[in-house]
Amino acid sequence: MALHGPGGSGWVMTEYPATVEAPCQGETVRIGGSSARRTADGLELTLDERTAPFGRPLRGRVRITAGSPQGPRLNLAEPGHQWQALVPSGHAEVELEAPSARFTGRAYVDANRGDGPLEAAFRRWRWMRVDHPAGPHITYAGERRDGTAFAHALALDAAGTASPWVVAERALPRTRWGVARPADLPSDAHDVRVTTLLDAPFYARSRLAWRESVAGADASLNVVAMHESVDLDRFDAGWVRFLLPFRMRGGW
Repeated sequence: MALHGPGGSGWVMTEYPATVEAPCQGETVRIGGSSARRTADGLELTLDERTAPFGRPLRGRVRITAGSPQGPRLNLAEPGHQWQALVPSGHAEVELEAPSARFTGRAYVDANRGDGPLEAAFRRWRWMRVDHPAGPHITYAGERRDGTAFAHALALDAAGTASPWVVAERALPRTRWGVARPADLPSDAHDVRVTTLLDAPFYARSRLAWRESVAGADASLNVVAMHESVDLDRFDAGWVRFLLPFRMRGGW
């Protein structure tokens, strides 16, 4: 990955070599042949890429319509590492020319920003976005490089106001690569099911589903969440750095 700082307009982390600029112009940022543009009701992404490792084309457009206001910006670590849910809940329309595909679904967009490498500030983190019947719920927790921990669990309402969501860390099965993936779940979550979507040496993305009791009623809610777990000690290991170009753009 490379960091670019075009014209003093900010730094963008990309998988392109540092010789490729990422200019930011108004509400649009261009990275290689692709761009992201803020619209009145969300985001529009134009894709013109080649995938690793075989260089197959990926072209198309993604439109994201925000269904809720932005969440609060949280300070996670120094120097200056912040995270914010830009679209806690939304709708996505995906139209791909190559390969040909078209589909719609739920959308979520967030952003990390910081003044140094992630692996220098963190040892690991876990994140979860919950499609809760009461509105979007988000957790972000982990361990900083200095050994201190952080944990945020938020319930967002239609106005974007965040209130605490009471959860506790619960161990889930490790991935085949041995990446730990604890999740922050409410105490009454039961029948928890884990579906692995992406299993990599330092990263796991999973779909979680559980049932949650309803206060004062003999019933339960069905809850679905997207979960990720990142091990930055693994990411910083030489053998993992060697493998990255086989799955990511790297230097080509």
